[in-house]
Amino acid sequence: MSNGSDDFIGDCEGVTGLTCFINVSIMVWLCALICRRKLLPALWPRTHSVMLPAKRDKSIGYAVKTLFRFVVMVQLLYLSRYWSFDGLRMGGGKVYPDGKGGGEWSQNYCLGEHGVARRLWHLCKMEFLTIMVWELSFLPSSSWDMWLHRARRALSPSHPRPTRHACSRGASLSSRAADIGLILGVAFSTDHNLRSAVAGGGSADGDDVGPTESGEALDGFAWVLMLGTAFMFAKELTVLFFQHRKPLQPHKQAIDLQVAAVVHVLNQLAFYMVLPTVFLVLAAMRGHLRALNVALLGALLVVMNILEIYIFKVTFSVMKAKKKKARADRLNSVSRANAPGPTQQPAPTPP
Repeated sequence: MSNGSDDFIGDCEGVTGLTCFINVSIMVWLCALICRRKLLPALWPRTHSVMLPAKRDKSIGYAVKTLFRFVVMVQLLYLSRYWSFDGLRMGGGKVYPDGKGGGEWSQNYCLGEHGVARRLWHLCKMEFLTIMVWELSFLPSSSWDMWLHRARRALSPSHPRPTRHACSRGASLSSRAADIGLILGVAFSTDHNLRSAVAGGGSADGDDVGPTESGEALDGFAWVLMLGTAFMFAKELTVLFFQHRKPLQPHKQAIDLQVAAVVHVLNQLAFYMVLPTVFLVLAAMRGHLRALNVALLGALLVVMNILEIYIFKVTFSVMKAKKKKARADRLNSVSRANAPGPTQQPAPTPP
């Protein structure tokens, strides 16, 4: 590796982003195969084998997403040493104002721990891109409208109580819209021409590049959102347990969804509301991001939070339905236990 401008443009990788995408896709396919053939049947031998094919595919998707989100979370936590409210600054040289290149500083950006950090950051983005593309293509029966926004029906008492299938389908709609947004974001951040148009980075003669304040700030903002998405592995795991509970265990299903709801609320407050909002305000005050970029990222935050609130609403509705069913089953059990036994007929009087 020459450590020149071409290497910095490629996130210090020795291969192209397409090659990284193909390699990660092979890993995802192998993980899905292991989950389908070995892991899930071994963990839940009684329930997994009797699931409907569509539901079984969905559980495999949750298992693969849980695994990859956990892996990405560990990698992002390692990169947290480079994160601050100035951005994700992985060192190796000077950070330049927009539109100015690196000169002699750029030779160190891909060396040592700085190069490892940049390659790891690039791998995190490619892993997220691959898992989202795989998830959308793994369910071939999904109609086009499930990939985009649809009109939402209010889950109010005046409407019939949503079934588990309806709630799961509703969550899938907004989840897929969020997936497409993440795919576009990763594609944008790994395309150097698009990134340079927004964050700068080229020198005056166009022969050299280096990290810029805007570029590092965009990476810092993306790191917060990606870490929040990765932390959702805990919710995916609880939903995986929920899917494999027996129908006669509504109390345990309700507990699973209660944990999922708590994880969802804490994660959204921390990584989709508080941290990114504070980051954007400070980035604007310090001049790291232009007003247009702040407005676009702010709009992205609003859309993401609307989708997450809807997903939480669906989860909460199913949780209430399961708690109600568990309470009814418990009352029925108590009633049967307290019911008097059958009255005995008196013995006939002998003649």
